[in-house]
Amino acid sequence: MNINVENKIEPYMITLLVRKFESIVREMTNTVIRTARSGVISSGRDFSCSVITGDGRILFVSEAIPVHTANSNLVILSLLDLFKDDIHEGDIFLCNSPYHGNTHHADYTIIAPIFHNGELLFFSVVRGHQADIGNHLPTTYYPDARDIYEEGALNWPVVRIQKNYKDIKDIIRMAKMRIRVPEQWYGDYLAQVGACRVAERKIKDMCGIHGIEFINNFVDTYIDYGERRMIAAIKEMPKASLEYETSHDPIPGIPDKDASQFGIPVKMKVDIDPDEAYIYIDVSHNRSSVLGGYNMCEATTIAAATQGVLSILSSDLPQNQGVFKRLKVKMGKNQVVGYSEHPISMSISTTNVTDRLASISGSIFAGLGEPWGMAEHGYGKSYSNPVIAGYDPRKNGAPYVNQLINGSAGGGAIYGYDGWLTLQVPVSSGMMNIDSAEIIEQKYPILIKARAIRTDSQGYGQWNGAPGTKVELLQRFQEGTWMQVCDGHVYPPKGIHGGGEGKKAEMYVKKIKSLETMWDEQIEEPKSIALTNYVKLQPDVEIIVSEANGGGGYGNPLKRDPERVLYDVREGWLSFDVAKEIFGVAFLTNDVDSLEIDWEMTEHLRRNLIKGR
Repeated sequence: MNINVENKIEPYMITLLVRKFESIVREMTNTVIRTARSGVISSGRDFSCSVITGDGRILFVSEAIPVHTANSNLVILSLLDLFKDDIHEGDIFLCNSPYHGNTHHADYTIIAPIFHNGELLFFSVVRGHQADIGNHLPTTYYPDARDIYEEGALNWPVVRIQKNYKDIKDIIRMAKMRIRVPEQWYGDYLAQVGACRVAERKIKDMCGIHGIEFINNFVDTYIDYGERRMIAAIKEMPKASLEYETSHDPIPGIPDKDASQFGIPVKMKVDIDPDEAYIYIDVSHNRSSVLGGYNMCEATTIAAATQGVLSILSSDLPQNQGVFKRLKVKMGKNQVVGYSEHPISMSISTTNVTDRLASISGSIFAGLGEPWGMAEHGYGKSYSNPVIAGYDPRKNGAPYVNQLINGSAGGGAIYGYDGWLTLQVPVSSGMMNIDSAEIIEQKYPILIKARAIRTDSQGYGQWNGAPGTKVELLQRFQEGTWMQVCDGHVYPPKGIHGGGEGKKAEMYVKKIKSLETMWDEQIEEPKSIALTNYVKLQPDVEIIVSEANGGGGYGNPLKRDPERVLYDVREGWLSFDVAKEIFGVAFLTNDVDSLEIDWEMTEHLRRNLIKGR
């Protein structure tokens, strides 16, 4: 770090500039939310914003999705390598290639270089999940694809899409020809570009006020501060070597025989070196790339492998390059966990196997004993969040494609805290929004019949995992396609330190007689019928039901505060039977509205349960 003595930065100025950059990235975020057209971005909030230095270091991220931001500098490094000096003010670049530092083809990353007085200082970056990317089937997740060619998605390996602040029309025309909903795509693209330009204008103004040398000194100082904070945090950890393994569910129907029959094992090793203040993360001992879209890429491996580590450390660590510098990730080549070469498919590299790795990267620290570690999160890829497509007769048969965000898996518990109720999926860590039922029903021909907490779905413990959700969705007017790639049916999330595992996921279709009677019909719900990845749903008679995992529990359930058990029962998260049989908590009445703990019976129950266990 080289700081000019004449431009020494006072602490109050560091704080001021930190808050200024934070406000800029938040303004980028608000710009996308207010201007994007697709539901998955504007309502579901499946996008993230960041600012990267001109030499490719992470400087600032907003409150954003970890799998999008812990790696957002990789596309910048590819851009710098490919374009070198051919980067100019007024450019916009597009990358969605997992072979060039991006996450997967569905995440379009828009990049604007930021110059001041002719010097390249920063890049503003917006990564957003597109509703349609030109796949062979109308979905952004393609589980069966053997390679990029079977996916069919448009691949943008870092291309210039604006020059002198104007679209390069050839590129836009190519994109629109391959997208089923071209104007929706273009609206999302403009929202991302607009957010990048907001950051460009604000940062240029800031550089004009403080000068380039002062801003460069601040950048080095802030990143150095992040590293010093991370060094201090690691030095407080015990020296240890840890291992952990989980498995993604078997995936019937994909070309890979082993993955189809047995699932995909996910292995991780961690070495904590407090003396040198490094954490070494090794995921290089996993199986070879699968024949299918489940393979991870460099970007998602880095993000998932580091996510759990940061989750168990101080929550106020700066999320910049200085922090990530102290986390060394070793990954294998052409492995399902690691990175794969072109043309191997990584269509689903932001979820599924990546969710497993993101979850266990926190659970692995349970090997240090209490209070370390985090129980596994629920694996929420489910038909509550499908990619839907078809034609809407309410709009003269116009095509539609969108990913719904309707339900959530439960978060895993951690020492002192229950799991996060609206986790969504491990890689998003609660940073996505549940769709507005009214808005989504207006925009797309579906009906959201029910969204509710799934009672008794959480892993039980001194601190419970969060329960999952039960969601019921209905296709309207005419047949539509629904696609999702599910997990958590066979291998549910594990608890730690004596905590229980979350409940297995359930996905099924049930038939109704009519819309008018569906609220009163007593329909037997067929359980444990695993849906295929691609379903054609008949209108107004078939309801797709998704029951997601709850998160794993932490610690002995008999140590849970009875008052918290009381709260869970009142909320409908726990049944009376589970309260009694698992937590040893009895009540004076079964009336939820006047529920009181029977303390004498509770003490008696817990004594007997302790003896029995």
